[in-house]
Parts: sequence; C-alpha cells; structure tokens
Amino acid sequence: MSKAKAPVSPEFTDFIAAARGPGDLEFHGAQFSVESVILYGDGVRLAWRMKPMPDLSWLPSDEAEARGLANDEHGERPGFVAIGVMSRQLTALWSMSALRDAGGAQFQLHQRRWTASEESGLVGELYAVGNTPPSRTRSLVLNIADAKYPISLLNLPRSSDGVGGFRGGDPGPEAALAFHDGEVKIISVLSYSDRVIIEWLLRPVPDVSWVPLTDEQRGLLDKSSHGPFLEGYFRVSNLWRAARMTDKRGTFYLATHAETHKLVDGYRGEVVFHPGLASEAGELHLTLDSLSVFMPVTA
Repeated sequence: MSKAKAPVSPEFTDFIAAARGPGDLEFHGAQFSVESVILYGDGVRLAWRMKPMPDLSWLPSDEAEARGLANDEHGERPGFVAIGVMSRQLTALWSMSALRDAGGAQFQLHQRRWTASEESGLVGELYAVGNTPPSRTRSLVLNIADAKYPISLLNLPRSSDGVGGFRGGDPGPEAALAFHDGEVKIISVLSYSDRVIIEWLLRPVPDVSWVPLTDEQRGLLDKSSHGPFLEGYFRVSNLWRAARMTDKRGTFYLATHAETHKLVDGYRGEVVFHPGLASEAGELHLTLDSLSVFMPVTA
C-alpha cells in the first residue's frame, strides 16, 4: 500500500510554538543559521540564512534550462541565468534535506522564497509538511544535506540576539471574535527586535464591502478579468493596513505592511508593526475598525 501524499498547502492557522535557532553551522564556506522556526498544527515554517554566499557548485543546477528560460527578445540575460541556476541548486538542496521532530516524524521541506546579496548572503524561508501533523514536540532536528542542526523549542530565553532579531512567539486569544457578519482570529504574535508581526485569520469572511479602495486599486479592478477576487483581496489587505496597536505602557505601534493569502473558505495573513515589542509590554491592544483584541505577550 502506498503512503498518502503529504499536503503541499498547509494553512498555518493553529499556532503551537516558535523558537530561534541555536547558533551557526559551518556549511560549504558559509555560516548557516535559522532565524525562526514556527510550529503549527499542520506544518512548520522555517526562516534561514547563509552568510557569506555558500559554495553550491556541488548541487545539480541544469544550467542549460536556466539559460533557455533567461532568454527574451533582447537575448540572454546573465543575471537571470545566475538566479535560475541558484534557484535549482537550492531546490535540490532542500529536496535532499528534512526536518524531524522528537517523535521521529519527518517533514518534507519546500522552498517558499529566497533572496541573495553580497551584504546579506542567502536568506530564505521554507515550509515543511508531513503525512502526520507535527507533535507538540520539545525539539526538532534539521538535516541539511549531510549536516545536522538541532533546534530546541523548550524554555528558550527571550532576547534580541537571535538571527535577524527574532525573539519568539505567543499564541493569540483562543476564541475567534465576531466581526461584520464573520469572524476574526488572531493566530499568533511574533516578536522581533525591530518589529511585531500579528498573524490573523478571517473565517468565515466578514463583510468588507465598506473598506475603502485606493484609486490605484480601482484602476486595476477596471482592467482585470478577476475583479471579484481582486476586490476582496484589496479590501481585506486595506482593512489590516488600517489596524492600530498599543501596549500597556502606552507604546504606539505603526502598521507598515500587510500580507494577505486566500484560503478556500477565508483569508489568512500577517500585519507588520513597528517598532519592536517594548520591554515589559505585558499586553497588546489591537484595534480593527470597532473591534478590540487584547493579547498577552511574554517577550
């Protein structure tokens, strides 16, 4: 009997735990480190960095295909060839790597996005899924090619010294809140040295027809054959960009960026606030239109 295929599109709506990596690992001329590992009921998200640029020449790259894809009416673009080659090398690297929890469950790694620069090296994000949901584990082990990178999820001190300033995460309130004939659920509060990220879920989808659109968005709707989909996406994104947040000390956090992802029966996303969480903030107060959400935080 063949094994069931692992899901490839986890929703990441059931937050379990978050941690930063323990330190650097020597990896092919670079220092490999994990900025954050976030564990959910249906999968894992992992942010990583390699600095300086690693030697990936030992990985398959299919340069001929990359060259073909990089050609356009202006001829071959060397920069795009290099990007194509590196993308294939990273895909090969993560296909030979895996994440395991303390119970022995293995999760297949999928490359979500990455960027490269001489200053930052390689920075990217993976998501991991398996045939069974992640256990409420105390530790994970990332097998990256032939190297092992252990990650503890238990009793980690909060600090801004982690890679990228990641401090940790807290679950949002357990219950969803009624909002304009739908519901809002705060999935988690993720704390970094310079920002706070609120992960959220709209399900069932509230009525957002009252949320204003920008002139630019209206222009895009007029030209698009996917008007209803885009309109809902724009209005949900604008709703979260207008969110306000303070803490018990009176610190005001400014929403600077919002990401929105469409689910089958709702929306999931993130809104980024600046600055980072104030010392002894204790509790965050999020205001979304007329809705108030209070979120205890431990960072």
